Amino acid sequence: MPARGTFTDMNLRESAALWPVAAVLAAIAIFGTKATPTQALPTFAKAYGVECSLCHSVPPQLNAYGRYIQRTGYSALSRDVLKNVLPVNVAEEVTYDSQGSHQVEPGNLALHAVGYLSPDITYHIHQWIVQNSQAGGLDTFQLALQ
Repeated sequence: MPARGTFTDMNLRESAALWPVAAVLAAIAIFGTKATPTQALPTFAKAYGVECSLCHSVPPQLNAYGRYIQRTGYSALSRDVLKNVLPVNVAEEVTYDSQGSHQVEPGNLALHAVGYLSPDITYHIHQWIVQNSQAGGLDTFQLALQ
């Protein structure tokens, strides 16, 4: 048994797993994001003043226009328009247990960031914070040179 006050490998792993959660909580506290009722990236809809249905048939499913935007590495979107909105959002997917408890249950929590790093480089990051009630992993990390 380790001496009191020392770190074991397990303590280090547990501490490292908390960093993404701490980062998201800090972002929420700093930027005051609000919950949205969809899985679409509200960055685009807010920047352009459009409904999520412009890019999504049923969120998160992309329609033809949404796939076009994604496949261009988001470069089809104006950098000048996107710079006016917060490029980060936190989204939670909840489920409803219709068979057993008949309650809404928290599910997956994700951090999305999307935009321009420079005039010629776009990015899209999708990091699961909680996925299937476990610590999440990196889903998407995309850099595109225009």
